[in-house]
This record gives sequence, structure tokens and C-alpha cells, in this order.
Amino acid sequence: YFNHRRFVVAASADEFIEKQAEGTTLQLNTSLVKDNARDVVFMFPGQGVQFLNMGKGLYEAEPVFRLAMEECAGILKTYLKLNILDIIYPAKEDEAALKKLTNTAYSQPALFTLGYALGKLYMSWGIFPTAFIGHSVGEFVSACFAGVFNLADALKLVATRGKMMGDVAPGAMLSVRTTVEEIQPYLSAEIALAAVNSPKLCVLAGETAAIKKLSDILNKKDILTRLLPTSHAFHSHMMDVVVQPFEDVVKTIRLSAPLIPIASTVTGDWLSAEEATSSAYWANHLRATVLFGKSVQKLLDEQHTLFLELGPGSSAATLTRQQAAGKQVTAIATLEKADTEQSCRSAMKALGQLWLQG
Repeated sequence: YFNHRRFVVAASADEFIEKQAEGTTLQLNTSLVKDNARDVVFMFPGQGVQFLNMGKGLYEAEPVFRLAMEECAGILKTYLKLNILDIIYPAKEDEAALKKLTNTAYSQPALFTLGYALGKLYMSWGIFPTAFIGHSVGEFVSACFAGVFNLADALKLVATRGKMMGDVAPGAMLSVRTTVEEIQPYLSAEIALAAVNSPKLCVLAGETAAIKKLSDILNKKDILTRLLPTSHAFHSHMMDVVVQPFEDVVKTIRLSAPLIPIASTVTGDWLSAEEATSSAYWANHLRATVLFGKSVQKLLDEQHTLFLELGPGSSAATLTRQQAAGKQVTAIATLEKADTEQSCRSAMKALGQLWLQG
């Protein structure tokens, strides 16, 4: 055991020597470990962060990751009637392929598959979670790992959820950089509060025309907005029609109390045994406002300070830092860049950063 730690990610001896000479990089990848970190929160992001060929380098180089991806893909064929890996890793990377991945019928199973495979990979490296949090569909990955439902049932739910949500009328989602209080006057029968991600970041959902009109209004008031790459208005009134049909499906599977704590993004509190085993909870999950910021705050209040995001991009890690607001926390992304060739390096870098935390 060494208190003074430093790591370098390199593909060759020559690259290692070159990296050793980079003072700035070495300084960032160096630490003095004072306390051995024992608690790691696994975080799983939701829709809107997916990109083509996410994790492809890991799929090609890491057997544990590849086997987990293929296991999920094999189960999903029953429901999707295709190989989800062909959607994630298309033969041709073009607009049509991206549009297909953005379709919620595929993006939800794709994100679950990737998150599950990343979780299995880090566990194989000796990193085990003491708590979970998942944004929207990400909570299903959390629940699977926590033992609420098994992998086959989890994939049945996610595939069914994606198809049902995809069958409703198209809509839009808008990220708005402001507080819940400031956005309340703009909510209506057409505009719903879909998520509260951090103190000054909300997501609205509704009919496409209504969302576009509101975006123009907010931009004129210098309130920053961004349309999210989603196919529908998730967590809004537009999902009401599928809540009961989805609950009927949830009732067909066995639900258990979580073996590892899950911060619920529906309640902003720990997921109780009663909620975890309730078909109504998992059905309303697709309609309820995602209280990600409140759930992260719950984890912070319980003295969790080390977070690992298992999914594409760094949205959950960024939101966690925003929620912490100056409090000393470490939130690490495993697939930071959309550069698919760098996914192995990104995952290794995250592993090194975990080591620096003890």
C-alpha cells in the first residue's frame, strides 16, 4: 500500500516515456491518499447522451465487457427482433444510423446494455458499488444490479418500456438553465417539468411546437436552452397513455427489495422495499418528474463523496458536481469522449482516478 500515487495511461513504452515528461498531466494524475475510499456510488445516465459506436474500443478489447454486451443483446432479440449491437455499432456511421439509435425503442435498451456491461467490467476490476443512482432508464440498471429484478426481466421491461413510449405521438424535450421556481410560470397543459437535474438545470417536455415556441421565448429573456436529442416527450403528460399498459407488464415479473441502496429519482429518497416491489412505482417511473438533483443531494447528505458514471458522456458526473456546489466530491466519467477509439483509454483513466482516491 502506497500513500503517494500516480498513474499514466499508455499504449506503449514510448508513449509511457512521453507521458512521464508531461508535467501538467502527471500533476493531475498524482495524489496523496489520506483516507482509503470504501464507498463508491455507481451512476447510470438516461436518454439523450447516447452516440454511435459508444464503447466500441472496450467491446473489441475487453472480454468481460464484450460478453456482457452480447448477453444483453441475445436476450433483447426476443423483444426487438434484431441485434441491438447492430444499432450501437452500425456498419455505416451516418445520419440514418444515428436517427435509429435516437429512437427510444432502441436507445433505452442500448443505454441499459452499455451501462450493464460497464458495471460488470468495473466489478471485474475490483470496483464494487455501495449505492446506486440512475437517471430515468438508468434506474433500471441500478435496480438490476441491486437485485430488484434479474437481467432477463430487466431487459424485458426496458425493451417494452422503449417500444410503448416510442409508439406515442412524437414530442420534444428542452434543457433549461434556470431554477424550478423560475420555470414554474411557463408550465402548462402542453409543457411539463420532466426533470430537475441540479439547482439551476431543468428539463421540460411536451408537444414539439409548444416546446419550440417556449424555447424562443426563453432565449429572448436570455435564459439558456438546448433541445435534447430525444424522439419523444418523456416524463410528461404525453406518456400517460402507456402507464397502465406498462404496469400490466411489470406485474408479470418478480420484484424484490434492493440488496444495495438505490437513490430513487422519483422520490429523491432511498428506494424503499415497498416501492421497489410495487408495479405502480415502475410504471409511474416513465411519467414522473426525474428528481436527479434531489437524489444526488440525498447521497451527499449521507456522506457519499465518490461517484462513478457508467454510461456514455459525463452528464451525470457533471450534474453531481453542480449539485455538490463547492462540497468536495469526486465524480468520474468512464466514457467521457465521443471518440470511440479512446473508450479503452477513458475507462482506464477512470480506473486510475479511482485508485488515486484510495
